[in-house]
Amino acid sequence: MADETMTDEQILESVEHKSFVATSDRTAASLSASGVAAEDVARAAAQAAYDKKGEDVQVLDLTELSDVCDYFVLATGINNRQVDSIVDEIEEKVAEACGEHPFSIA
Repeated sequence: MADETMTDEQILESVEHKSFVATSDRTAASLSASGVAAEDVARAAAQAAYDKKGEDVQVLDLTELSDVCDYFVLATGINNRQVDSIVDEIEEKVAEACGEHPFSIA
């Protein structure tokens, strides 16, 4: 099998014939597998972080920006012990309130 490489012109030519249009048709957050609104899950997570004295708690609405994530909850802690406590509280409270486990906590 011969080693076929495309020139830059061939690559550009092949791309020009395709449509790569980014759209923002998403307007509302999706429901989770158990039917809970993503916004409710984000609110429960943010409240749990606040209850454990998390600082700078923010909920970022990504519904129109991402197909992977509807909301992103951010919080900071003073030290590792507090951060671990915040993480545990978020996992527990979101599971209680929504029957969901957060996708990722870091």
